[in-house]
This record gives sequence, C-alpha cells and structure tokens, in this order.
Amino acid sequence: MSGMLPPSLWMVSAKHVRKVSDMKSIAIYLILVVSLVRTLPLHAEPAYMTSIHPFATILQQVVGERATVHRLLPPGTSPHTYELRPSDLRFAESSTAVFYGSPQLDEWVARFPTVERYELLEMVPPDALLPLLGDHHHDAPDAHQHAFSDDIDPHFWTDPLTVKAMLPQLVATLCEIDPPGCGTYTVNAGKFAAELDSLHHEIARQLAPLKGQTVIMSHPFFHYFLVRYGIKIAGVIETIPGKESTPREIQRIIKLCAQEHVRAILSQPQTPDRVAAVVSEATGIPIIEIDPIGGVPGYQTYAEIMRTNAQTLLHILQDEQ
Repeated sequence: MSGMLPPSLWMVSAKHVRKVSDMKSIAIYLILVVSLVRTLPLHAEPAYMTSIHPFATILQQVVGERATVHRLLPPGTSPHTYELRPSDLRFAESSTAVFYGSPQLDEWVARFPTVERYELLEMVPPDALLPLLGDHHHDAPDAHQHAFSDDIDPHFWTDPLTVKAMLPQLVATLCEIDPPGCGTYTVNAGKFAAELDSLHHEIARQLAPLKGQTVIMSHPFFHYFLVRYGIKIAGVIETIPGKESTPREIQRIIKLCAQEHVRAILSQPQTPDRVAAVVSEATGIPIIEIDPIGGVPGYQTYAEIMRTNAQTLLHILQDEQ
C-alpha cells in the first residue's frame, strides 16, 4: 500500500514516540516537583521566638544562620507591663519554641497555649544568680530554688559573664529541640563566649575608676552589671514596676541618698521615672538613663547595649567627681 510504512519502520517510529513521550512526562514531573518544593514552608529551618531584644540578640548569636529569631516586644516597651496581642499568638503558634526570661520578668509568655516554652533564668547556674533588691531582698538563694523563686533577680543578661555561664545549658536545650543543628549551635556558642570574655575585660578596664562609687536605681534592673563592676547600690526607689513609692518611702530614699553619698540615680527608658525625678530634684543627684533592653540605634547588638551603657555611666560619674 502506498503511504504506509513497512512494519519494521513502524516499530522503530513507535518506540521513538514512546521515548519522546516518556521524556516529556519526566520533564513535566520535575517541573511540578520543583514548583511544589518552592511553595512549601522550609520546616528544616527552626524558628525561635523570644520576648525582649537582649534575648533575641543572645539567641541569634548562638543559632546563627541555622534558625530565625523573632522578638515580640517593640523597642521602648517594658516586659513587666506588656500586654499580649493577637499577632503575638499567631507568631507563637508558628514558632518551633519560645524562650522567655522568668515569671518575674515576662510571665505573660506562659499564656501561650500549646507552645514549647523555655525559661532562660533556669539555664543560669545557681552560683551566678543574684537576689532581688529592695523589699524583696534576702540572702543569696540556695542552689535548688533559683528559677522559680520570687526572690531571684531576673535581669541576668546585664552581666556578660552571667550570659556566658548560661550558654552551655542554652546549647543543650537547642540541641534537644533541633539535633541536626547541634554542631552549629556548639561552634557559635564557643565564639560568642570568647566575645563575652573580651567584652567583660573591656568594660572592667573602662569602669575601673568608678569602683566603689554608690548609686541608687529607680527600679531593680541593672543589679548584675553593677555588682560585676564593683559599683555599690544604696537601694531601689520602686521595687515593683508600676507601683510608685509613698511620700514616706520617698523621704526615706532622700535621707538614704545623703547617708550613702549616692552619686547618681539610674533610670531606664522603658518605665516611668516620676519618683526618680522627685528624688533628683530634692537631692541634686543627677539621673543617668540606662537602657538594659535596647533595640534602638546605638543599642542593637548585645555588645552595643553593654558598651553604650558603660560609656554613659563613665561619662556622667566621672564628671561628678
């Protein structure tokens, strides 16, 4: 028949068509797979959430590029008085884990439902912890009662060496959450620990002229830093954030300032300092604003927060000598 292929050629053509068809199918399949992978969330990358900026900077130093870190509180907000927003709950639900300070600092994190929560204060060795000052002051805590005690000062991050002491347990926790990232966390923590040592020695040299001078705090927020660098604390104006001192207490503080030769009143931008202003006006003692939380220009990295606060203290207290 004219126009018809011989049987042998027809078989060859049929095989060729099948091969071409198979290659097209494979190509289409691969395109679909690549498109699907691009649209899927990358579950291999952990996402950690925390409350305040210093915790976010510490976590980011340890996790590096292995994970993302989201901070809840905007700059200028106090963790003691923060109120949760619906968007916070959404972030929490999409996070691998949530890290917070302690019930004394940011207890509202405990309201997150069905989220893995880890308390950073529990990771600090007991011998590195300090008791709360003011009306809460007691003797140093026992080793077995540190993380959940109301008598423990939760502002541990204001001392570089206390942060360093926390790193081994932080790494162990991250390794438990994300075993494949354990090597990364261990290496990064080692580098960060060395940076914290250098930062400590730098600040210690810088603040050596201030050793033995006395200050008073508007709130108990900088205890660890002051103890580490040998600056005496005469007392605290408001031991509970948001609860102002009575007139009788203010008079007691004014008298204390004279008795203890207080050189400065330390306040922080995240909490009101009306009473601190009253004491300053009555005594002539200057107010030094110290930012323990940061997240604003000049206070971005952990080292920047510590260095800037140290320089602020040095500048004003040396001028007062």
